[in-house]
Amino acid sequence: MKKLMLVSLSVAILSFGVVNQVQSAVVKQQHKKEMPAKKESMVMYTCTMHPVILSEKPGKCPVCKMDLVKKEMTTKAMAKLVYTCSMHPIVKSSKPGKCPICKMDLVKK
Repeated sequence: MKKLMLVSLSVAILSFGVVNQVQSAVVKQQHKKEMPAKKESMVMYTCTMHPVILSEKPGKCPVCKMDLVKKEMTTKAMAKLVYTCSMHPIVKSSKPGKCPICKMDLVKK
């Protein structure tokens, strides 16, 4: 009788472990399907006369009023844009300098 209970208990524990692993694998598979693909590039709009002017949507350059043109930027290039104007967040640069609109120093993000 003790052997039968011990075998039954062992089978129950093993079954629970197998079912738990299968459920875990299914959840991981669903999670992979639901996650969006990582973007390697991003569309930005910039002024041809003032390349520090960057916007996520089309519009006019705040300095010269020219139309902003589409520019494909990699995520690596976007990561380098660490300087911005505190008054004009549309101004972004990879190096320190002056804001072309208000002439204030660009600050590190």
